This record gives sequence, C-alpha cells and structure tokens, in this order.
Amino acid sequence: GEPCLAGGDPSACFFGEVALDVGRDTEGQGGSALFAESVRAEQGVRFDGVHYRTSLDAASAMLPEQTEVDARFFPLFPQLPEVPTAEPGSDLSGKGGTNDVPRNQTVCLPAGRHGSFRVQRGATLRLSPACGGGGAYELRDVQVDRDGALFVESGVEVQMRDLQISRGGRAGFAKVEVHARDVLADAGSELLFREVVFHARGLGLGKQAVARFEGPGESSLFVVADALFFDQQSQLNVENAAGTGPSPVVPGRVRIFVLGSDSGPAAPRHTVEIGPAAAVRANIMALPAPDELGGTITVGPQASVTGALFGEHVFVGSRATIQRDNTLVGDGAIDPDYRDGDVD
Repeated sequence: GEPCLAGGDPSACFFGEVALDVGRDTEGQGGSALFAESVRAEQGVRFDGVHYRTSLDAASAMLPEQTEVDARFFPLFPQLPEVPTAEPGSDLSGKGGTNDVPRNQTVCLPAGRHGSFRVQRGATLRLSPACGGGGAYELRDVQVDRDGALFVESGVEVQMRDLQISRGGRAGFAKVEVHARDVLADAGSELLFREVVFHARGLGLGKQAVARFEGPGESSLFVVADALFFDQQSQLNVENAAGTGPSPVVPGRVRIFVLGSDSGPAAPRHTVEIGPAAAVRANIMALPAPDELGGTITVGPQASVTGALFGEHVFVGSRATIQRDNTLVGDGAIDPDYRDGDVD
C-alpha cells in the first residue's frame, strides 16, 4: 500500500497495507464493523465496532467497540475467494458488416459467426437454441436503441465485442455464458440476469440504469478484467420502488470480481466506482491475482451497499449506508470453503 493516501497531506497519512477511510455520517447496519490495518472515520460515522492494528483516527465517530489487534490477527481474511481468470471478448470477435433489426420486428438469429447488429426502436433480437444452429454465437458489436430489446436465452454462449444499451433499452440474459469486450447500459436502461457467467473488459451502468436478478436460489458470476462503474442513482440487484419487478437475490449469490488495478486513491479513475445515491447488493472483489491485494473501491455519498467489498483501498462517502449480508461464512454460507473472518 501507499504510506500516504492523499498527496502528502499529513492529516490523511496512513501506514500499513490496508487503509480504510469512512466519510462523514456513514452508518453501518446489521451489526457491521470496520476491519483494516489503519482506519480513519469522520464525524458522525456509526458502526458497532472497529478492529485495527496500526492506527485509528475516529475521535468524532461512534464506534462502541474499538479493538487494537496484533500481527497474528492479520491477514483479516485467511482464505480469500478463488479469483477466476478474466476471459473478455476479443477485438476480432465476429465477422461482417452491420445488420439492422427493423423497428417493431423480432429477429431470431441462428447461432454462428455474424457481424454487428443495431436493434432499432421497438425491435427485439433473440439469441436462442430455438433459433437454430446450436447455441454458440460470435458477434461484433450490438447496439440496442430506445425501447429495443436483446434476449440471450438458456443454453447459449456468446463471444462478442461491445454491447451498448441505449436509454430505455433492455437486455436479458438467462442461464447463459457471455464473453464481451465493453458493456455499457446507458442512463435509464435495464438489464435482467438469471444464473449467468459474464466476462467483460469493462462494465458500466449509467445514471438511473437498473440491473435486476431473477432466481433467488441461483448464483451469477461476473469477471471484469479492467473496471466496474455504477453511475449515480443506478441500481444493481435491487427491487424497484413499485415492487413489481423481480425480487433481489441474496447479495452473496451475485459475485463480481474486478481484476484491474489503479495507481491508488489519487488515481483519476478507480477500479470500482459506486456513484452517489447508487444502490448495490452484491459481493464485489477487486482482486487482481491470487494472494494479492487489489485496486481502489470508492462508494459515493448517500450510496447503499449490501454485501461485501474487497480491495486494497476502500473509500466510503458521506451519508452512505453499508450493510452486512454477504453469506460468506456461518450458517447457510454459500462458500463452504471460507474459514474464519467475516467480510463486512
């Protein structure tokens, strides 16, 4: 880790490999505690307790249980989850020019190697074994316009370049494996997942974009080679306000590994960025390689995270909410190989 997290400012100087900086008025729920080599908690921070080894700066925080631990307590997590290999889509995926799915029409595309597709307004593109040719697809780029839809159905494997879902567009993935280069869901778009394995170089949700999950007892795995970004007011695995959408699945069943690295807290862009007022229910692990610490995770002001966050540096903005619900250890744990040490 870096000895000084903020450009030489002595007030922001921490020593040790893992530093945790928690912004003003941040509240931990469900019995959450803070664990790090060094901890700084600003005024109004509320957690049940804190475990630290090197330094604690929390004079104005409310941390009833403050425990200084020795070297035997670290590493905090004796056995980190196994880090999978990222296999994003290739620059050479697909072959051919751009094809249009005309407005208000549905195309059931046979499996095989294809070029790019633009799904026009009100149109639908289906990738399914029912369309013929088996279940293996290789595409170039796919753009889904407003009110358009892409559905990738059970039994399909897709290799592709970039996927962009425009405002008001939708994309659904059910029991499939996808390897994409860059995936961007623009502001106001919607993604739906059910038991997927999803590889990408970069993955981003725009402002107020929504990613929902079906199948409460089913797990999804995302492996992002470079960076993960949630813009302000975006939602991942959160039931909509009207209560008419799919119920969110247990956060521990949505596992997101981000294997990119950054130059630390002063980097212009961090490995994982959760924007202001975003809501995320998942286990997010910024772990670039086995037995190594990862990149920086930033949680914006008034954001809500339920699950677990792994990273070399974790910054939590003011009035954010962190809630323990990671299902890594204890009764009913999803990962039976995980040993002592909860990750909250």
